[in-house]
Amino acid sequence: MCIYWDGTRYESGPALTDRCPPDEGDRPGFCGPGCPTACRPSPFLLPNGAVVPGGLNWCVGVTENRDVGICTYGGGCEPGSPSVVGLPGITEENDPLACLVETTADGELMDHGAFVFREDCQRYRALYPEFRCVDAPSWTELP
Repeated sequence: MCIYWDGTRYESGPALTDRCPPDEGDRPGFCGPGCPTACRPSPFLLPNGAVVPGGLNWCVGVTENRDVGICTYGGGCEPGSPSVVGLPGITEENDPLACLVETTADGELMDHGAFVFREDCQRYRALYPEFRCVDAPSWTELP
């Protein structure tokens, strides 16, 4: 059985809506069946804040109802995760990341998410309002 990143079961795949936003800059921001580019391998962020160069290549957010995902850089995040600004070999030193977090049916933040570039997070939230951009250490929503 195949499952999506949020634990829901893969049935037949999402319908393609061809609404993948164009990437901005030199890194892929969006991914999934309807997008022309794939995420590129990125360093991995350890819970203690250390950055490990590596080859992770994650696309999160795609489900049976969403054909556009977002490239994650630096792995998963949870309340208390360190702040991340810039990843070696991927971005400028001052390019901040946010934790992309889905909300529950009650509108509460889930207790885990994925590090994405803050600018991409805001663009993804505009597509899918059930997501929030969160500051990982404080677990508070960003504008």
